[in-house]
Amino acid sequence: MIFKGRWLFRWGANGDEGTIIGEPGDVLSIPTWIFRGFSNVGDDDGWIFSALGGDETGGLIWHPSILEQAAQHGLYLTKESVLVDTASGASMPSPGALMEPIDTTTAESLRRYSPGEMRKRMVKVDDRKWSSRALLDSVLPGHRSEMAPVVGFGMTQDRDHEPAATNPHGFTIEWLRIAPGEQVGRYTLDAKQVLIVFEGIAEIVLNEAGEEVSVRVQRQDLFSAPANVWRSIRSAGDAPLLIAVMTAGDQKKHITWAAEVVAAAAKAGFGVDHNGYVAPLRLLPFETRQTAEAFIAAE
Repeated sequence: MIFKGRWLFRWGANGDEGTIIGEPGDVLSIPTWIFRGFSNVGDDDGWIFSALGGDETGGLIWHPSILEQAAQHGLYLTKESVLVDTASGASMPSPGALMEPIDTTTAESLRRYSPGEMRKRMVKVDDRKWSSRALLDSVLPGHRSEMAPVVGFGMTQDRDHEPAATNPHGFTIEWLRIAPGEQVGRYTLDAKQVLIVFEGIAEIVLNEAGEEVSVRVQRQDLFSAPANVWRSIRSAGDAPLLIAVMTAGDQKKHITWAAEVVAAAAKAGFGVDHNGYVAPLRLLPFETRQTAEAFIAAE
């Protein structure tokens, strides 16, 4: 996810199989088991947020040429992926302790990707497919928000949303945009969720009523919300709030909305179907309508 700068991404065993340019707001999903590199080719300093799948990334496989060049500067990598800097006085590891470089035949046998294939895995700013009905509470006054999917089937509740990258990543990525002064109402998920503010200011309120804790998240800041924690997100600045939302797991995310949100949406004629998508309440099963009516009665 490019926050700042103009970046050139290249891939292949020798970095010559293709290149693609990324700019602020673009997201590129680089496949596993492919050598890759990237350079800031802009006129200013750059910043990229990188996400690796799941809690266990599997480690890095460096191209043999990188290990060779590092050794020329006194840097060595052990089999445990520990970097040893002999130029700074560290002892030279034994040959048997060093990371063994991948052989040329194996490196050349890895799958090749064309520039066209890689472009399909990039969601540029103009590629975002925004939906203003991506969340149940977006039908409510003061809750104007939009979502655009990038990687996997995340928490969007718009059944027509399709991400650019659908293969398992161990997480999902979506864009969330909230107009100034508007909010996403209280909800919880059974998965960890990371929120990165690209534009605007986010006010995140955690916990249930009476135990609220408010956190302000500024531009370029990152907030990690644990699983099963209530939270709401408000656009607290003068400009629209733009957040990159990363949620753990490959499965479709199912939001649990606070009772007041479910009741208000039901009054507006909307609910959530059994697949987790927003639908007219009158078309949903009797049990779903009963639950919504109970929330309304409890207000």
